[in-house]
Amino acid sequence: MISRASPRFLRALACASAFAFSGSQALMIALYPLLAETLGLHLSTLIASFGMGSFLFIFAGPYWARKSDRFGRGRILAVGLLGLAVSLALIAVPTSAPFSSGRINLALLLMSRAVYGLVASSLSPVAQSLQADLAGDEGAAKGMILHSMSLSLGRVVGLALIVGFHSSSSSLLWAAAAVASVVLIAALMSPTPEQSLAVSTDIPSWRQGLVSSRGILALAFIFTTFVELLNSSLAGSVKMIFDLSSLSSAGLTARLLLMASLGIFAVQALARVFAKAEFRWGLLIGAGSLLAGAVVFAAASTLPQLWTAIGFFVVGIGLLPPFYLTALRAQGEKDSYGQRAGLAGSAQTLGFVAGAMAAALLFRFPGLQIGPGLIFLSLVLVLLSYRQTSRTMSPVEAS
Repeated sequence: MISRASPRFLRALACASAFAFSGSQALMIALYPLLAETLGLHLSTLIASFGMGSFLFIFAGPYWARKSDRFGRGRILAVGLLGLAVSLALIAVPTSAPFSSGRINLALLLMSRAVYGLVASSLSPVAQSLQADLAGDEGAAKGMILHSMSLSLGRVVGLALIVGFHSSSSSLLWAAAAVASVVLIAALMSPTPEQSLAVSTDIPSWRQGLVSSRGILALAFIFTTFVELLNSSLAGSVKMIFDLSSLSSAGLTARLLLMASLGIFAVQALARVFAKAEFRWGLLIGAGSLLAGAVVFAAASTLPQLWTAIGFFVVGIGLLPPFYLTALRAQGEKDSYGQRAGLAGSAQTLGFVAGAMAAALLFRFPGLQIGPGLIFLSLVLVLLSYRQTSRTMSPVEAS
């Protein structure tokens, strides 16, 4: 029913789409200072441009995910991959050969981020929805873990490329565009999915989707607020804790993030092996690990303590997203999963914005500390996760 194409091929297509999306994200974020210098723009201008693209995700992601419920995952994935390739090419052009006019460079940057936010925003929720379609109820946890692993692997590869080839920024951007183009060709050459003709003609309203998924959406929002607060404040916290120079703290932070990304991928790979456990246990273990990490991080004064906190964070960040996305499948009709996945994506985007704003506020006032904020957010995550486990719903287990 899903497609005349091989389920293995469709699963690989969903994985490759998520990989291309998250890998390009990791490249972009790590290249911020270099891109600003190359394009002749102030760093704040460049960050604001990227923020504009991310803001568009809030609206465009759910739109495309809902369209995939009606017209099929494959078609919408192809649209998203085309948008990703075009957006990367638009920024790679002035990075390879910057125009003498900063306005032209800025115009291309804004066009790139607009295409990214309006079109490429479809990739993660639609790839997630395709994995859910292929997994069914019995394999829901494994499907969501596989999606999360694809995103994690993309981040690992993106960060590793920056560490090894950061001086070749334009080549990396062109390489990312080429990867998106190859996956796009695979999507276009695949047999036409049967669901492309009509997946569902009776999709619930946005209001119904919000009401049915509100618990998971709250979890997604608080989780990404936590992650972004941690990411945005990690370098500054490391600098203050160990009284390092900016260069030294940047180097240590890069190593921490790369090792954490590898650890998250390993945790998710291990979780997929043991995915027969109910998703509720994954939620509780993940939230509890974030709380433990936040407590250790708040009191950290030595490098071993910092690595211990990162270890707890790795387990929590690795487990929570795939298991709350598994729970999301149980909270509505299967034919409208794309709509709910899109709403979860919007909640996550809003969380990233809230986390960045919280980090900026905390660093604005030196008397405020990051640690207590992380502890508070992780406590909320524990409470929300417990609420999900106590709800009366049929267990969702992996095969």
